[in-house]
Amino acid sequence: MADEAIGREIRQLREDTKNGLAKIEAGLEKLLPREVYVANHASLVRRVEVVERDLERLEAERDHDLERAAEQRKNDAEKAQAERVASRRWAITAIVVPAVSLVVSIILAVTT
Repeated sequence: MADEAIGREIRQLREDTKNGLAKIEAGLEKLLPREVYVANHASLVRRVEVVERDLERLEAERDHDLERAAEQRKNDAEKAQAERVASRRWAITAIVVPAVSLVVSIILAVTT
């Protein structure tokens, strides 16, 4: 009888061990193989590097565009200033030349 009890215990241990191994195997099947993980990680690193390069390029383009816009505003302001000066010169010329002509005409009329 003692041998029977020991036999049952041994069979139970074998069954428990078999069930435990089956659970471990099922869990291992769900795990990602290391090679796949390394490949996915390397791919992700490359994608991040590409995004970082693109971001740096876009920032450089933005900085260049801002500099160009500032230069354009400066040129536009200088051009507007030059146009205002030219307009004033034309306005002064339009007033002074006829006035001088009138004064010269009057002086010539009086002296003759």
